[in-house]
Amino acid sequence: MQTLITRQSKGLRRNPKNNLRKKSYLSGMEKLSSEYISSLKSGLNLLTGYKRRCYAAELTEKYFDGSIYKAERYLGVGRVMVGLGLKERETGIRCIENFSARGRKKKKRFTKI
Repeated sequence: MQTLITRQSKGLRRNPKNNLRKKSYLSGMEKLSSEYISSLKSGLNLLTGYKRRCYAAELTEKYFDGSIYKAERYLGVGRVMVGLGLKERETGIRCIENFSARGRKKKKRFTKI
């Protein structure tokens, strides 16, 4: 990447106008409409656990160039969940959920004999 360096009063700074490589942040998003994104979101809301992570990872690879940050912004899901789904797809190893450990625990009752 070639950039021109200009000297200013506070030292050397890069000239941002002369960057040859421009990033396109919406390369996969240009072909998606807002209605289509809302239908993808509703599909994600119907799923839970492993199926939800797998679907989110598939959408991320297909439409968001594998970027978990883009998926978080446009789909409204967590980066950690999408990252875990991508790793599950990559390795083929499924992570086990522990839903029973969440929430309020049952009170132990002691009975007298």
